[in-house]
Amino acid sequence: MNQSLSLEPKQFDDLSISKGLKKTLSENGFSKMKTIQSQAIPHLLAGRNLLGASPTGSGKTLAFLIPAIELLTYSRARPSHGTFVIVLSPSHELALQTFNVASTLMKSLSPNVGAVVGGSNTYKNEAYQLSKTQYNLLVATPGRLRQHLEAGNITLSFFQFLIIDEADRMLENGFADDLFQIFKALGTPKQTALFSATLTKDVEGLLSVNISSPPVFCCPVQANVVSTLEHCYAIVPQQDRLAILCSILKQLTGKRVVVFVNSRKEVEFISRIFNALDIDNEPLHGDLPQEERSLAFVKFNRSERNVLIATNVASRGLDFSDVHWSISFGPPDRVKDYIHRAGRTARNDRFGQSLLLVTPNESSFIKNIQKASIPIKKILLTMRDIKDKKDLIQNAMKQTITFIELAEEAYTGFVNSYKARPPSEGISIEDIDLDEVRVSFGLPPEGKSSRKVE
Repeated sequence: MNQSLSLEPKQFDDLSISKGLKKTLSENGFSKMKTIQSQAIPHLLAGRNLLGASPTGSGKTLAFLIPAIELLTYSRARPSHGTFVIVLSPSHELALQTFNVASTLMKSLSPNVGAVVGGSNTYKNEAYQLSKTQYNLLVATPGRLRQHLEAGNITLSFFQFLIIDEADRMLENGFADDLFQIFKALGTPKQTALFSATLTKDVEGLLSVNISSPPVFCCPVQANVVSTLEHCYAIVPQQDRLAILCSILKQLTGKRVVVFVNSRKEVEFISRIFNALDIDNEPLHGDLPQEERSLAFVKFNRSERNVLIATNVASRGLDFSDVHWSISFGPPDRVKDYIHRAGRTARNDRFGQSLLLVTPNESSFIKNIQKASIPIKKILLTMRDIKDKKDLIQNAMKQTITFIELAEEAYTGFVNSYKARPPSEGISIEDIDLDEVRVSFGLPPEGKSSRKVE
């Protein structure tokens, strides 16, 4: 591969890559390079190891796929040769998204691409497909890749390049043991690239396990600041939170919105009650079967539903198209989680807005966002119809006991997630009136503001 490339080119056409890949990039509207792409691609094309600090939405998928595909083209890879490149992703959804991008870029090229991600595809079906044809570029989740490696289902005679995407999330999700077993099976590849939104000692230590030489470090300046993303927040009364969210979504009818909630039980209740109020939406959280998660992703991406109610499972890596608003229904545990949530909008240089709804006792979270050099402005919400929205919620809950049960579970989920918040963020359950929380979910107060949920 070319060892004398100029660093930080501005256009994809400036890269020394094959004509076929350049043509495909152009046909799919890729012309101007983003910062992480400009910094990383020349080093990866030159065969260097790389550690990239790159937040969600920054363009890192192309940053590693273009060098990977060029390696396959340069090597004249064929299915009979086996796997040259492995891309590890922390979730089923992100792996399939990466696979789809790779498939688009490789549609007119000879090398092939495949995915082993578990979920709706059983292990036996994947093993059967691998017995019929090996994939030159393999996109995988850690657990499923480990299974296939241990079973000897993947041919590694020509393996050269390991890419680890969202490394921090992999460690957060408990994949460390799977990763180390994968490293053991793969040995030390000629080239390794690791991308992570945040660089911790654990992440950097992960790279050192199976790297052949010290990596190049790439980190776009002011990576947290996206010029097309407007950050704003509103302080709202605890007891009116759900009614206010309902009012906002009614005003945003026709807009594509992702609403982030802090617990799975809250997602279920809010999704169900809003559907009853003609706010068509899809729920997405980690307790759903993989088939339902994939269906929610597809329906939202195809605009069959304009609203997605989700936990943080939707905040990392997933490239939802044309999202106008990212709304956080309460602050997440950490500022970096907020950054990931906000990153669901304003993608591909399009304008988007992020709204964070906080109660008075949560205002310290705003200061923490500002400390991260993220400009965020306060807005005032129109509150005229809040009583009407609270009445609508109450009337819907009277229709079936299911809503009452879901609301009780949502209340429990809220309290338990609040108790688990890191003390460093300065937000404590001792500072809120739990009866106001109950009222916010359409439940009657119990007259015990210090009520505990075990």
